[in-house]
Amino acid sequence: MSQNGNGRKYPIIRSKHSLVAKYVTPEIWTKLCEHYTPKTGFTLGRAIACSVEFDNQHCGIYAGDYDSYTDFAEVFDPIIQEYHGIDPQSMHTTDMDIKKIKGNINPDVPVQYIRIRVCRSINDFGLPPGMGKDECIDVENLMKSAFTRMIGDLAGNYYPLTGMDENIHQQLRDDHFLFMAGDPNHKVGGMERNWPKGRGVFHNAAKSFLVWVNEEDHVRAVSTELGGDIKSVFSRLINGVNAIEESIIADSDKGFCCDPKYGYIQSCPTNLGTGMIVSVHVDLPGWSKEGIVALKTRCTQLLIEPIGIRTGNTYKISSKHCLGYSEVEIIQGMIDGINALYKEDIQLQKKHEIFPYFPMIKSKDSLVAKHVNETIFKKLGAHKTATTGFTLQKAIACATTFYNQQCGIYAGDWDSYRDFAAIFDPIIQEYHGIVPGAKHTSDMNFTKIHSKINPQAPVHSVRIRAGRTIDGFGLPPGITREQRLAVENLMKKVFNDLTGDLSGHYFPLMGMEEKQRRQLVDNHVLFMSGDPNHKVAGMERDWPEGRGIFHNEAKSFIIWVNEEDQLMIISMEKGCNVRGVFERLARGIKSVEDLMIGESGRSFALDPKYGYIHSCPTNLGTGMRASVHIDLPGWAKEGHVALKARCKQLKLECRGSQGESKAQKGITFDISNKHRLGYSEVELVQCMIDGVNMLYDEDLHLQEKHQICFSPSCVSNESSESSASTTEPLITPMETHKAFAGRGQQDYINIPHVVVMVGLPARGKTYMARKLTHYLNWVGIKTRVFNLGDYRRKAEKESTQHNFFRGDNTEGLKLREKCAIAALNDMCNWIKLQGGEVGVFDATNTTIDRRNLIYKTIVEKKNFKLLFVESICNDPKIIEENIKDVKVNGPDYENVTEEEAFKDFMQRIAHYEQVYQTIDEEKEGYLSFMKIYDAGRKVVIHQSDGHIQARIVYFFMNIHINTRHIYLSRHGESVLNTVGRIGGNSDLSDRGREYSKALASYIKSQYIEKLRVWTSYYKRTIQTASLIDAPQERWKALNEVNAGECEEMTYHEIADKFPMEFAARDIEKYHYRYPSGESYEDLVARLEPVIMELERQKNVLVISHQAVLRCLLGYFCNKSTDELPYIKVPLHTIIKLTPMAKGCHVEYIPLGIKAVDTHRAKPDVPGTIENNTCPDEFFEDYLY
Repeated sequence: MSQNGNGRKYPIIRSKHSLVAKYVTPEIWTKLCEHYTPKTGFTLGRAIACSVEFDNQHCGIYAGDYDSYTDFAEVFDPIIQEYHGIDPQSMHTTDMDIKKIKGNINPDVPVQYIRIRVCRSINDFGLPPGMGKDECIDVENLMKSAFTRMIGDLAGNYYPLTGMDENIHQQLRDDHFLFMAGDPNHKVGGMERNWPKGRGVFHNAAKSFLVWVNEEDHVRAVSTELGGDIKSVFSRLINGVNAIEESIIADSDKGFCCDPKYGYIQSCPTNLGTGMIVSVHVDLPGWSKEGIVALKTRCTQLLIEPIGIRTGNTYKISSKHCLGYSEVEIIQGMIDGINALYKEDIQLQKKHEIFPYFPMIKSKDSLVAKHVNETIFKKLGAHKTATTGFTLQKAIACATTFYNQQCGIYAGDWDSYRDFAAIFDPIIQEYHGIVPGAKHTSDMNFTKIHSKINPQAPVHSVRIRAGRTIDGFGLPPGITREQRLAVENLMKKVFNDLTGDLSGHYFPLMGMEEKQRRQLVDNHVLFMSGDPNHKVAGMERDWPEGRGIFHNEAKSFIIWVNEEDQLMIISMEKGCNVRGVFERLARGIKSVEDLMIGESGRSFALDPKYGYIHSCPTNLGTGMRASVHIDLPGWAKEGHVALKARCKQLKLECRGSQGESKAQKGITFDISNKHRLGYSEVELVQCMIDGVNMLYDEDLHLQEKHQICFSPSCVSNESSESSASTTEPLITPMETHKAFAGRGQQDYINIPHVVVMVGLPARGKTYMARKLTHYLNWVGIKTRVFNLGDYRRKAEKESTQHNFFRGDNTEGLKLREKCAIAALNDMCNWIKLQGGEVGVFDATNTTIDRRNLIYKTIVEKKNFKLLFVESICNDPKIIEENIKDVKVNGPDYENVTEEEAFKDFMQRIAHYEQVYQTIDEEKEGYLSFMKIYDAGRKVVIHQSDGHIQARIVYFFMNIHINTRHIYLSRHGESVLNTVGRIGGNSDLSDRGREYSKALASYIKSQYIEKLRVWTSYYKRTIQTASLIDAPQERWKALNEVNAGECEEMTYHEIADKFPMEFAARDIEKYHYRYPSGESYEDLVARLEPVIMELERQKNVLVISHQAVLRCLLGYFCNKSTDELPYIKVPLHTIIKLTPMAKGCHVEYIPLGIKAVDTHRAKPDVPGTIENNTCPDEFFEDYLY
């Protein structure tokens, strides 16, 4: 054959059992081999290239354009008819009318996940095997235009493969959204020519609608979600595909290519017709017991097919046909088939005596895992509640789906708490800390609040929310569609009758216009779909029907309808007027209930034992959370751990201002009541007020202790008590940003930041600049230092003596000015052109004129945010140590004795002192700056602006450069280590216990001053530390990386069970996330509070796990994301870190106890398992 895939000679078809081998006979080949299709010049030789190249093809043919199906019909027709089982006269019918679908997958069916995908091709373009580069780009441009028109829950972002940022690339991989080059069939079939031009991935904000552009087809659209609501998934797919086609027609008058005989045209004839595949992941323990052969036979009868076992008893059941059935018929067949399989599965469970089947509880540390055992499940598993038919399996669905649940159970109705009391009661009692006979008391009398928050306290805002449930209706996890609509209709009537400052408007989510949706988002009052717990628990069924938001004119009184609870009632405003906010909440709740009773005779569900009923048992009782956002710089310096401990004493909870799932950043904290059940509403609000006042008083003392001069950006005052509510969003600036970069994305910074160091030489500026850069890069914020000394040395080739820095050296001044401008320009260009987020300008910047020049360049010209950080040090001991440690051995003093270098540098400092002007608060009050005295002894903050600057300030408040040691050690060898299994929570082996003794002996011999020992919550670290005589603390953040579905597996088992996942982890280990588990990137995010505490502490021994210690070493030693996951952290070895001005001294100290080697080096071929090699000798080195 010739290179273009054509030639008169009959090719050797290696796939001898393929349909191509059957139907491409020598006679047919001779007749068609020299034909070229009009559209793309495609040939039969190119069409059958895969069958010629490979010996494993079933079908073995692709079309290069629509013409291929007609011009080579003598080949394609019989192949299509045999593959799809249709006769020659068949005509395909397409039907995407969701109204024709009857019913849905039964809510009782334990469906984990649903995915529906369709393929589409655009008229008048070649298909990917035959299309040219220009056509490929034209298709992409049409799709880009379509994506910009996506609205509502379909709105999202398009990510072209060409020039894709590495972080986005990794994020898409982690989400399993990315298609990549390298598929052998695609390569040989011609689909990867001009890669990656014209190709990309789109997904909506909720990641439930995905589109691939120019992969195997022009368009591959996917709709997906957790749970069993297949109609919701299909509806989203229909809306998305229709929106795309409407846009294409508007831009080009071209629609999707649909043939009357073969339906929607695709590159591969196996996808003709609907181009649709429906897959449902469902638990079928009865069929698992009956056997896969029996299941396959039954699925064939139902026109569906099982595609292997995911985990345990979970099967992926897929639609079998594409051509000859309409879309509606395929969806209906899947609904009926899944319902039939599960109904039969119940009978098979009974046949095999496993009914009701006890599901695997993945959240092993949850309260569900503690209180739901097989015995109690056998007793209650078959029961259904009267109000909604809710079951215990539905109640614990989150604990059986996820690995991270604390409680792990929801109620589907009030009946659930009674019918499943054997489970709910002990969980509720343990979670809330109440005794079995306790009775709840409700009290919303705001006049009993006898005090207020100190008006001088820097409170940003107050927010009090309370959930409510209407008696007689199911709760959102179990509520029926009819009940949900009845709740909404009742509330619509109630909202119409609210008066005075409570009156407002209701905005149903169903049919909401994009403009209105955007306004609610901007006002921070919209709730949205996509919460994994809500989906799995059943709260998002029939979304968005029956749901909406009400708010009054001032947006200070808000009600969510049918979110996690039937009603979530919120009162809020800026300032510190807690009593006013509580009064409005109490009045609003009473008004709503009075109107509700008058309209329907129904009241709120109030249990004498558990108070107000909610879906989640953690909210029982008051269902109330009263919170304030307040600046506590003293507590921030003292440490988040200390603040959390103090809050616990005060019966409060402390979160970062960005929410409970985010690590603390800056000095703004969210302080709220800790309890819901066992205390009245009045008691909780009063407790919060008293506690906040106590924290504020203590914060003032802590500011003095840590020598912090704090100028609050907001201070509550007496007028707050009577001020009108504002219509501005009641969210502080810090709340509008993410704490960490999203997986594979840069940290979301609206405006780039520049940090400018200020101070005389030898004041630790370079050390601080480097530490800040290490820290920000470590947490995912792209940061780079621009050191003026480097620019000066490059421009001034000869060694620079002190005279160069004299104030009357005009040539030196000009050169230094020129270098400063060059460094600033390079920094700005790096930010603009390379996606930099924080630039650090490391120089003395000792004059007002220089700082004014920087301000004009950075703020006025570039519109970047700017923070000056001045290091002031008058301690001669610190200055001398800094000069000797850093300067005299630096590049300015090569081939100079230490004595001469020291003398010259002191003269250089004297020259700078003649012109040095410290930042003047009066003359330079327009600047944002912080001053750090004597390496952290005292800190002054002026006008910190935004969450990034607050984060930087917080970091600098915690670091110090005093000599100290950080000792890192993995736990002793564990039982699972000895058998090559990862993760788990096993005990130490015999050798591990020997190491525990040796470690304690070594620590004792070192006489380490004020040593503190930190461990994870896992047994093997606690046992390792058990013999050490020093204060010990447990950190959940130090727990080993969660391996998800791979927990307690060997690498060989993972490679066998998840070969693609195993290979993917080898390719990009830092960003890779285990199925249902964590990545190194996730681990870095949760370790940030640990790093902050390590920077603050003196001598610490951290006993943790391999991945955790790699992350800590990566931070202190400034390792890249490529290097970090492969750092060697041997068992039974202490790693001694000594942070220094230039870097970190690392010493490996093996204690002579043998252990298995768990280090897996990066393989040459991803997905392969090679022999580990462990060095016989450990090393001591400086790492920078």
